[in-house]
Amino acid sequence: MNRLASAIARIGLGLIMVFATLVSTGSSASADGDSYYGAEHSCAVVVSGSVKCWGLNSSGQLGLGYTSDQVSSPTMVPGLTDVASLTMGEAHSCALLVSGSVKCWGQNGFGQLGLGDSSHSVSSPTLVPGLTDVRSLVAGGRHTCALLVSGSVKCWGYNRSGQLGLGYTIQSDLYWVSSPTVVPGLTDVASLVTGYGHTCAVLVSGSVKCWGYNQDGQLGLGDTSYSVSSPTVVPGLTDVASLVAGGYHTCAVLVSGSVKCWGYNYGGQLGLGYTSGPVSSPTVVPGLTDVASLVAGGFHTCAVLVSGSVECWGYNYGGQLGLGYTSDQVSSPTVVPGLTDVASLFSGHAHTCAVSVSGSVKCWGHTYDSSPTLVRGVSIQRPASSPKIRWVAPGDARARIGIWAPKNTGGTPITGYQYTVDDGVTWASVDASSTASQLVISGLENATSYTVRVRAVNGFGSGASSNAKSFTPRTFAGAPTIVSLTGLSAKIKVELQAPESDGGSPITRYAFSVDGGTWHSWNYGSTGTPQYIRGLRPKVTYSIRLRAYTSAGWGAISEAVSATPSR
Repeated sequence: MNRLASAIARIGLGLIMVFATLVSTGSSASADGDSYYGAEHSCAVVVSGSVKCWGLNSSGQLGLGYTSDQVSSPTMVPGLTDVASLTMGEAHSCALLVSGSVKCWGQNGFGQLGLGDSSHSVSSPTLVPGLTDVRSLVAGGRHTCALLVSGSVKCWGYNRSGQLGLGYTIQSDLYWVSSPTVVPGLTDVASLVTGYGHTCAVLVSGSVKCWGYNQDGQLGLGDTSYSVSSPTVVPGLTDVASLVAGGYHTCAVLVSGSVKCWGYNYGGQLGLGYTSGPVSSPTVVPGLTDVASLVAGGFHTCAVLVSGSVECWGYNYGGQLGLGYTSDQVSSPTVVPGLTDVASLFSGHAHTCAVSVSGSVKCWGHTYDSSPTLVRGVSIQRPASSPKIRWVAPGDARARIGIWAPKNTGGTPITGYQYTVDDGVTWASVDASSTASQLVISGLENATSYTVRVRAVNGFGSGASSNAKSFTPRTFAGAPTIVSLTGLSAKIKVELQAPESDGGSPITRYAFSVDGGTWHSWNYGSTGTPQYIRGLRPKVTYSIRLRAYTSAGWGAISEAVSATPSR
């Protein structure tokens, strides 16, 4: 049996759902919240923080309190609330709670639930003892790892290939570890990914360490030794922005937007233009640039480009590349026809789905067509992308902020904006007088320097933070004084005196109002230079008021003085 057939036999083609993702590729957002995919089961975090699951349930992997062949519709997991995210293994599931603790359920024959034993299965979510302060979770086929807030990592479950990173593969005649165990020497971790039997960590420095099964070179260490049981630096790989792992291959997006891949390549899933291999060292994918993100299926890979287009490569027997046809393999990145404005991708073992900027979903591959097909009646709600601050106009204890709205609204309308002036420690809503392009914040201290960031809010929650801009609020100028008004032919000559205080900012112009009506600006002139109000009716008495303008805005209004133009 070849490697592809063997993997399918072990992993299963799965219950291919709209929002399914392979265990190694992370999560996707659904109409309710976030969806996750195991080998043959799926779960979704709904907006309330509870969970719905469906699919195969022979090992209790749906968390419903019982086992069964299959559950065909999303069913609420009893007693599971305050869930931040999920991860799915071959036949087990784990939930990261808002508190930073973890609950797991499902198949446990290799201790993959972290409960301290290897009972065959557990059908209800069960708290993992002693595991707290968890930032994120990932699950491989039969093992699980947690990234802690401290930047360290704990792993548990099946370890025959050293995928737990503990420095050994067998202990006390067991090929598994049933309790979360610290991965020795692994610190400053930014993110984790898992393949079927290997694990990799992106470090804060941008370098990568991998461990576990390596017979196809998926660890990127330059060899195909059977396995490596300790985290090992991938030589020559730096400036990594993100990482994905397929069944037996791994790819990295670099800060530059280029991509490097390594591992199993007989389906062309490394995108190198050929199908020989394995390839045991990170290798640049030719011609692929400006990549925003990647996903990896069992034996295929796809990239979202900065432009919003998509390119895919690898096995295509189920049409999972979206090219409009099926084939054995495509070994170079190939544009998916007709797919634009893509915000993100999610991949199952043999299918792929794209979420557009507007929130619509198109899928292709196994159980779908070989071309992207709209999934009707579904709109993805996600946090909005970051707005951009164009300018800040400081005022008196306040500021106006000109913005460009987020390019990606998250599939639901923007309902408001928030701002922070303390680097994200606290966020507050902008003033009610704000508009879609100009935000107003108030309650600031004059003559105090601030640095502001903003973010959009939609039905899903708060979005990504904007760029930062610095400013200093200023006091408004005081009221100017009308020294004299002289009525002339169809006009009034105005002699004025500058305000006693300009509020700390230079006066750039004055404005006048006639009979309490619209304000009209004059260009700045010295106080000794007369200004004129023209176009008036003769022998009609007019009431005149003045005010000064600085970078803080329009200042106080003068007392009204009357005058009458002559004939």
